[in-house]
Amino acid sequence: MIKEFLKKIKKIDKLEQKNNNQCIFKYTNRISIELSNLCNYSFLHKKCPLNKIKIPKILSEKIVNHILYTCKKYNFQGAIAFHTYNEPGIDPRLMMFINKTKLILPKSKIILQTNGFYLDQILAKEYEKNGVNIIRISAYSQKEYIRLSKIKLKIPIIVTMQILDDRLNIRSHLEIDNKKPCYAPLNEIIVTNEGKISLCCLDWERKYIFGDLYKQTLKEILQNKKIFEVYKKLSTGNRFLDICKKCDWQR
Repeated sequence: MIKEFLKKIKKIDKLEQKNNNQCIFKYTNRISIELSNLCNYSFLHKKCPLNKIKIPKILSEKIVNHILYTCKKYNFQGAIAFHTYNEPGIDPRLMMFINKTKLILPKSKIILQTNGFYLDQILAKEYEKNGVNIIRISAYSQKEYIRLSKIKLKIPIIVTMQILDDRLNIRSHLEIDNKKPCYAPLNEIIVTNEGKISLCCLDWERKYIFGDLYKQTLKEILQNKKIFEVYKKLSTGNRFLDICKKCDWQR
C-alpha cells in the first residue's frame, strides 16, 4: 500500500513542471480544511457559531485526499490547516492527515490550531514528529493556559487566552466605511465540513459559496470566473458583498 502511495506521488511529480505555468494557487497562501462541525467546547460558548449546529457533519477523507493531491500537482507550498470552526483534535483521523500532508507536500507548513483540551506533552510531541510546523492553542481558562504553557517543543507553540469576537452577529452590524483591500476568497481557501469552498472564515453561515468538492474538482472551482471576480473586487478595496460592507478584517 505504501509503495502504491509513493508511486502515485512520483507520477504527480512528473506533472508538476508542466502545470506550474498554469498554477491554480497563484494567489493562495493557505488552505484551511474544516474536518467537521464538531467542537467539544461549542456548547459552552454562546458566541461560537458551532453553538447553533444541530446535525454533526464529517468531511470525507476522499475530499481531503483530493485537495492534497491537487496541491501536489500544482506545487502548492503554502500553509495547510485542518480547522475553521471545528476542533481538529476531536477527529481521530487528524494524525493520519498530518502525516499524509507532510509526505505529499513536504515544503508546505502544517498549522495546528486547537483549544488544547486533548493536548499534553506526549501528544504534542507526536504532532511535531508527524510534521506539524506550528501549534497555536486557544486557552479558555487560566488553569488551561498555565497547563498548556508548560508544553515544550522544538517547533513554535503559541498559547493565548481566547476571547470570542462578535462574528456570530456580523450580519446585523451596521455598514462601515472600509476601503481596505481584502484578499478573500483566494488568499486563504476555506473548505467547509460539507466540502464547499466558502468566502472566508467570517462567513460562518456560508452564504457565499463558490463550489462543491463532492461535485467538482478543486481546479474547476478555482478556475471559475465567479471566484476570481470576487477576489479582484475585494483586493482593490471594493467591499461590495453585504457581509464585507460590515467587516473591518483583512484576510
